[in-house]
Amino acid sequence: MLETWVKMFFEAAEDLVRRALGRLKIGMVITPTMSGTGIISTNLAFELARRNHEVHLLSIRKPFILRREENLHFHRVPEAPLYTIRSTPFTVTIAGKIVDIFKRERF
Repeated sequence: MLETWVKMFFEAAEDLVRRALGRLKIGMVITPTMSGTGIISTNLAFELARRNHEVHLLSIRKPFILRREENLHFHRVPEAPLYTIRSTPFTVTIAGKIVDIFKRERF
């Protein structure tokens, strides 16, 4: 029941966005792990690409379930060195990479 409602909501929302904006360019920062968030975010990217949106994934390494899709692009972000506090350098690194990709891909 809930799954059906979520699917209907997603399709209705996508229809509204598509009519207003057309094809979207979507940037997603993901974790490359086998965890729930890594799997869910990668599968979401697959579905969005299948629906003809241009999806750009940013991560420190390719997700283990990443497969080749026509509208799916992967961008590697350098990992923070082990001797630093990971959250701050990674946040700065990923922010800079997002800006670079947005400029290059004309988001």
